[in-house]
Amino acid sequence: MSLDARPVAAPSPQAPPQPDVHARAPRVAQGVELIGEYEGSGFKETPYLARRADGQTIQLSRLLYSVAQAADGRRTYDEIAAEASRTFGRRLSARNAKALVEKLNNLGVVANDDGSQPVMSKPDSLLALQLRKGVISPRMVKALTTVFYPAFFPPVILAALGSLAVFDWWLFTQHGVAQGVRQTVLHPTLFLALFGLVVVSAFLHEVGHATGLRYGGGKPGVMGAGVYIAFPAFYTDVTDAYRLSRRGRLRTDLGGVYFNALFMLATAGAYFATRFEPLLFLILVQHVEMAHQFLPFLRLDGYYIVADAVGVPDLFTRIGPILKSMVPWKKSDQRVTDLKPWVRLFVTAWVLVVVPFLLFNLTLLLVHLPRLLGTGMESVRQQWATAHAAFGDGNWLVGVGGGLQMLILVLPFVGIVYTFARLGMRIGRRSWAWSADSYAKRGLVLVVGTGLLGLLVWAWLPGKQYAPIEPGERGTFTDYVASSETILRHDTTPALVPTGRAGAVPTNDATTAPGGSRPGAPPPSAAPSGTTTGDGSASATPGTAGGGASPQPSTQASSTPSAAPSASPTPTPTPTPTPTATVTP
Repeated sequence: MSLDARPVAAPSPQAPPQPDVHARAPRVAQGVELIGEYEGSGFKETPYLARRADGQTIQLSRLLYSVAQAADGRRTYDEIAAEASRTFGRRLSARNAKALVEKLNNLGVVANDDGSQPVMSKPDSLLALQLRKGVISPRMVKALTTVFYPAFFPPVILAALGSLAVFDWWLFTQHGVAQGVRQTVLHPTLFLALFGLVVVSAFLHEVGHATGLRYGGGKPGVMGAGVYIAFPAFYTDVTDAYRLSRRGRLRTDLGGVYFNALFMLATAGAYFATRFEPLLFLILVQHVEMAHQFLPFLRLDGYYIVADAVGVPDLFTRIGPILKSMVPWKKSDQRVTDLKPWVRLFVTAWVLVVVPFLLFNLTLLLVHLPRLLGTGMESVRQQWATAHAAFGDGNWLVGVGGGLQMLILVLPFVGIVYTFARLGMRIGRRSWAWSADSYAKRGLVLVVGTGLLGLLVWAWLPGKQYAPIEPGERGTFTDYVASSETILRHDTTPALVPTGRAGAVPTNDATTAPGGSRPGAPPPSAAPSGTTTGDGSASATPGTAGGGASPQPSTQASSTPSAAPSASPTPTPTPTPTPTATVTP
């Protein structure tokens, strides 16, 4: 659409005086960086990216980007129009330029009329890395990536992956991991040491995202920690990955799991030097974490890999528009029609898988939360007794290990409650706003909301559903689905015990060490690596293009996502890539 094609009518005598478009020389807001073209995009018209001082990456049209480039604080609106006309290829008037500058100001790209900085709020996504705190400065991150830079030389990559393939063949077909698991379970004091190694692997996961970005020519930002959904997580700000080619962004996304592979090779070397079997259990945990990172449902590494492969950094912000576009009588949103046909088809398929997956897991978690709480509290009591006895006997190592396990048990429940509270408040606010123009809608919201709240309260009332999960219970997919009705009826029989197993003989429960991993990976508990995308969308490695959450649970505005937290956290403005995040179990 060309604004210059619309002539400006002369004001009538009664019209209010028109603003003086020549009065001020607009300039880009302080801290804003104009990144440039988003290479390998999945849009019909290639978007351009700008990154605000708050880290959000905004997706702009070529016309808006041309005006932003011309707004240097010296040019008047006439001069901005002339310069933008030259770069854009179509004539703009001074009034056209002023209108576009106002749009850029609303996006936080251009400063206010008085020269002050526009105050912008970041998108509050439920699936974004929360409570982020930077720990390692960009300068220190650069030093770390300098040390590990050679790991991305092609011969090194081929040698590492080949060695891992040979080792895995030996481990899983010749030697096995049974003794490693057995010794870890029989010696709980090993948990503390293995947990520390898992945290180290999660940290290296984030270093992998940062080094992959640096190798491609980008500048990694701060590294830190936060909370992804319900799990502690590391993140790396890799928003700068948006200035790279598709290949460079994918290298950043995969850098985390690649460094997990290098960590496994180092662990394998330690095993062959010591023959210490629990090290093989640690390698098994790393394999599980790597597989978890590839899930594309939350802002884990897999999400950013999919987003960067198709060239759409803010996938989650398009779920609503995609679903609405599937209603025959609804006009498709521009966020849908802007996509290339094959990309639209792919994103639609992704939405049809992700939405049922998230809703199903959310429902199961809500219904079965009492049993999880009961099991968690029982475990906390056991760990408390163990730690208390250990400290009484002067065994500080076992006592500290018990305290650490209690903390790991409590944190996910705190995160779950926090996430549910945010989700409920958001649904309530949006439903109330949606029904503001109609008594019928308002009545529907009240009836449905009251019914769902009542059902939830009934499911959570004190009763047998708070009984800890017993050793004989399987907890399979069908068991959980079938037991949901039992819980809602407040049945007195165990919910997850299959027929004929209620009297099963209890077996010793093994405690599994957490695994490390990648906005958008945190330490083992839940490891997302977030990467925020540059178009305002956040990529959570939870860091920029490349992090991924690695928590056990399954992880933007029209602008382009901001740095994918290489949270190790990927708004419209496009979400800021989320820094890569690695969640700790």
